Amino acid sequence: MKKSFILIFIRVVLLFIKFLITLFIAKFLNFESLGLFGLLTAATTMAPSIIGFGIASNISRYAVTESHQLISDAIKNYAKFILSLYGVIAIAILGLYFSEYISSGFMLISLALIFFEHMNSDYYTLYLNLSRTFEANILHFLRAASWGIIYMIVAFIFPCLRNIEMLSYFWLVASMVTFILFSYRYGFVELSDKKKFISKSFATYTYQNIKASWMIYLNMLITTLSQYGDRYIIGFFLGLKLTGVYVFFWQISSAIANLLFTGVLQIYRPKFVKAFKEKDVSYQKIIRQCGLHTFLGTTFFAFLAGVILFYAVPYLDKPEVENNIYIGWIIFFSLIIHMQGEVSNLVFYSRHLDKLFFSLNLKILLISFALTTPLIYCFGLAGAALGFLLYGVIQLILKGKAIYSLKLYTI
Repeated sequence: MKKSFILIFIRVVLLFIKFLITLFIAKFLNFESLGLFGLLTAATTMAPSIIGFGIASNISRYAVTESHQLISDAIKNYAKFILSLYGVIAIAILGLYFSEYISSGFMLISLALIFFEHMNSDYYTLYLNLSRTFEANILHFLRAASWGIIYMIVAFIFPCLRNIEMLSYFWLVASMVTFILFSYRYGFVELSDKKKFISKSFATYTYQNIKASWMIYLNMLITTLSQYGDRYIIGFFLGLKLTGVYVFFWQISSAIANLLFTGVLQIYRPKFVKAFKEKDVSYQKIIRQCGLHTFLGTTFFAFLAGVILFYAVPYLDKPEVENNIYIGWIIFFSLIIHMQGEVSNLVFYSRHLDKLFFSLNLKILLISFALTTPLIYCFGLAGAALGFLLYGVIQLILKGKAIYSLKLYTI
């Protein structure tokens, strides 16, 4: 319980720092930069889902019950595969770098940042499934918040650093350091039974992992697109400036969601997996407890964020935000519904119901995008916020119906 409170405190501090970073960019840079920051943040989050093929998630799930030696071997082969993919992408970008279309190395810096954030995200999930929650979140704080503190101080003193490129450099350094620490702290071991894997080539090993993780990959891809696709739609229809305004509110919502993931959901996830594997009758009780704690936590922090926003926005002296403050309140309310959907996701995850999970996520994505796109086109930012709300409602209804109709809440 003590560690849980410490983790919540760390996440509260992280939430506050992310809120400050968002305020700093809006105040001292511009909303175009905030829009780019939001798109880059989305890219770093989407990359593990799109490029990782679900392999890391599958490895992390088996890490709960399999030996450290086998998981170490799987991670090493996975790392080779990911490095190969990013190498190909880097070569493609270098080809564009020397062309007339790209005049700076920002794309390469962004790719490096996406790579290290990708690896850190995979490590983070692995550590959580191994119940190394405290250590995972200390390193996550270094990765997600330390650079922001340093950048805001330095950029406040030296105005020449107030641009998205320099911000990315600070973020990249923190991500690289975190990756090194994650790798070192995991402690790779040599296999005692090497013969088991000598007969397998790297290509065969990778193919087998992709095949085993295919449904997880599709689920991650659909989930990521549903969570981050809206800002690209906003950018397409409304432009980068209004994307920045939406990102301003969404970043706060994302920080709250991350806080709940750490303080509640990530602590419960290994409990879900273990209870189902061991056919523990407390499985239903774990679901209820997780749902209640998630609801109370989300409601409290959403209300707190709404109050802070009401008093903080006038000091920004940014009419773009002040005139659209109701967007933030809609998003915060929607988050309460979204987080209950995340609780239901743990049920499908722990029971290995990847195909059912995929079919539900695909339906939710298609329905929500079909509704959100015309809403954004017709009503602008208000339509985007309503689309976010509708997605949460649709998700809760469809997944809740599946859980109760199939009695997935019982062993």
